[in-house]
Amino acid sequence: LMTRRSARILLALAASDPDDNLAVLRETLRIAAARKIGSFYDPRDPRRNVSSVLDEFKEDRSKTFLVLGIRYGWGAKGARAAETFDGLGATGRLFVVKNRLPPSLEDFRPEVLLSEAEILRSGRESEQEMPARWEESELRQSDLGGCCCDCCHSAGCNIGPKFPHLSNANQFLTPELFSSLCRLGYRLSADAVHAISQDGQLE
Repeated sequence: LMTRRSARILLALAASDPDDNLAVLRETLRIAAARKIGSFYDPRDPRRNVSSVLDEFKEDRSKTFLVLGIRYGWGAKGARAAETFDGLGATGRLFVVKNRLPPSLEDFRPEVLLSEAEILRSGRESEQEMPARWEESELRQSDLGGCCCDCCHSAGCNIGPKFPHLSNANQFLTPELFSSLCRLGYRLSADAVHAISQDGQLE
């Protein structure tokens, strides 16, 4: 998308990064600069180092996304070329949504599994009922681990990294983990989708 000089880019960052160090994102920014595709800046104050924006995001866990400015091209010649390249602009915005659990969602209990009706926003309530295991359990979503089936969570097999920072080695998510990750992604991305969808230039 950067080689196309996109004006707005939405990045869903799902790397295993429970401490919000953003190492994958930092390396991506470095590679883009090394290849002279473009450079990045703080859109609120271009004088600030980009690392300041990433550090602030790490420190404030209530933030659901971060925004970086993109300057396409490299040097004065590159900027002029970007301004005239197929009518595209010389700058853009990178909206980053990261897989993490903000304080407002930490105490969420396991929920009824995601239904087709909920996905389609048909207004119909899910026909599924909350399993008794969740009614009787004190587990929160952030306590969920395990793999294979939902009985793992309450039958002594709730092992491994916990929601939402699951290991990529776990390719057998339980239905409850999968459903919880889907809902978390929807909740975390809402603010970023609203921001990136605004009319007009994002200058």
